[in-house]
Amino acid sequence: MAETLLPLRQLLEGLCRGHGMHICVHDISGVLSSPMLALPYRFRTHDTTYCDAAKGTPRGYRFCLRCKTLANDRAQRERALFCGPCCYGVFKVAQPVEINGRVACIVYLGNLSLDRAREAMLRESACSFTGVSAERLRREAEKLEPVENLEMYLSVARLVAGYIRALYRQSRPAPAASAHWAVEAIRQYAEVSWQQTIRLEDAARLYHINPQYAGRLFRQQMGCTFHEYLNTLRLTRAAERLRREPEKNVLEIALDCGFPTVTYFNRLFLRQFGKSPTAYRQEE
Repeated sequence: MAETLLPLRQLLEGLCRGHGMHICVHDISGVLSSPMLALPYRFRTHDTTYCDAAKGTPRGYRFCLRCKTLANDRAQRERALFCGPCCYGVFKVAQPVEINGRVACIVYLGNLSLDRAREAMLRESACSFTGVSAERLRREAEKLEPVENLEMYLSVARLVAGYIRALYRQSRPAPAASAHWAVEAIRQYAEVSWQQTIRLEDAARLYHINPQYAGRLFRQQMGCTFHEYLNTLRLTRAAERLRREPEKNVLEIALDCGFPTVTYFNRLFLRQFGKSPTAYRQEE
């Protein structure tokens, strides 16, 4: 009888416990839709304080997004383990996972520090371009895990990749779902990144889905466009903050919630809630 394996989430939790290292699995095929392979969002993207700080400006966010897209493209193209610094100098290991002859997902180990001098040089260069606080990133860099034995991290990446393949073979096929896996992935992406200047095209490319096809799928399954869904998220958060943060004016909240102008925010808010932001705030 085949050995029963633990869910992937439990393996990643165990590997990361007590370490500064972070592991995530980037799905580009829907393989993580299987119950045994399902992961919370914190293991589907690099959810670390360093990454959050690096995305602290619109340009910083797009810089990180471009770096991740290039890494995904390389994994698809080369189908072999590779490693190196990200655009902000943090060391990462990437291991493509092939299932049935194609790359189904990519295992990333990040939040690592291999070469402090090179890391600092890349970080300072990136901050000068993006406007992200170099001082804040220097403080966050202290939390990175020093790499003393690179082969150990390469072995961890291979281990997780092999475990994913084993779980896939052992898991019973998930029942046919009416929803496309990529729509849920893009929806979660919006839920986390709603404050940023994000576009459907960027999200679709992260998951190797044609943007036009992704747009049709999203509208079909969610009943609205990606842009409409994103604005609804932002309006909901803005409405909460209008009453929770009376010390902030409407302009500050509009900009904090990702709206380019207060005029645009006011128009959408009135359409959504039937009253202006000021009137909404004054209600008990």
